[in-house]
Amino acid sequence: MNAPLEGLFDRHYPDGPGALQRFRKLLANAQLDFDVEASIHELEAQPQASFPRGMPSFIHYYVYGTPFGTVKKRPADASDPQHAFSSDGIGLNMGCPIRLAHALDVLFSLKPEDQKERLGQIRARKNHFACVEELLWLTLWKRQTEVIRGGELVPRTNDRTFPILDRRLQ
Repeated sequence: MNAPLEGLFDRHYPDGPGALQRFRKLLANAQLDFDVEASIHELEAQPQASFPRGMPSFIHYYVYGTPFGTVKKRPADASDPQHAFSSDGIGLNMGCPIRLAHALDVLFSLKPEDQKERLGQIRARKNHFACVEELLWLTLWKRQTEVIRGGELVPRTNDRTFPILDRRLQ
């Protein structure tokens, strides 16, 4: 058992054990190319005068093989282009298990034909975090009836790409 993960789900869900069990089931169905539970890390915050019990710990999973991270080549100086890729962080090479749980809920609520491409993306180390964020975007609208990907946002009225902007510029 993974105690930090259990504590995290207890903090975020009224039924922590049930939510964790659902997460593990969806994680198994996703068949990721890396083991999320084996890469769970907990960073505990030190107590401070204004927070005598300390802040909640930071629990995350780490994905090796992303384009980012301190495990990459160190930049020679501040102007080295490699500098942009030598940082660790959420969405770069670390992920929040709760966000992943929400993304998996969305993923497996899609129609099977809409799941196929997303499963490929969420499994791939280099695209994993972008896919999690894309899936979470689908949860921003209330009273969703049929969640789908793709399509046009606004029907085109002519060959111009931005007709409204074109009228404003005239």
